[in-house]
Amino acid sequence: MQLAREAKTSDPLGRYYTGSPVSATLARAMSIKSPKTVLDLGAGSGCLSAEASKIWKKASFVTVDIDRKARCALLPKTHGSAFNHFFVDALELSLAERLGLQWGQTDAAVCNPPYLRPQWKKHFSHI
Repeated sequence: MQLAREAKTSDPLGRYYTGSPVSATLARAMSIKSPKTVLDLGAGSGCLSAEASKIWKKASFVTVDIDRKARCALLPKTHGSAFNHFFVDALELSLAERLGLQWGQTDAAVCNPPYLRPQWKKHFSHI
């Protein structure tokens, strides 16, 4: 992914890391009671998904990050089979297919919003 500019206060991919107490509060504030599939795009450290898994114990979690060194890649090992991690650009047009998800299969998302504006690509208008 090419970035239009590099952030001054985040990591080079524009990620900010949400701590455990804030992550738990955000997940509890969501109105959904028992999601089956939860998606975390740009998962970074995986804290949002890890905390959400404590609340939604029966859910399966799909984490995505473009960074092969992102700590969220360890979630399947540290938190078990409820987690599935993918190394992929969240802005890829074929993201759903790469993740093996059908339209409407994801019940909730616990993503931090993007803080960098990537260079525009034509396929972004289809996302």
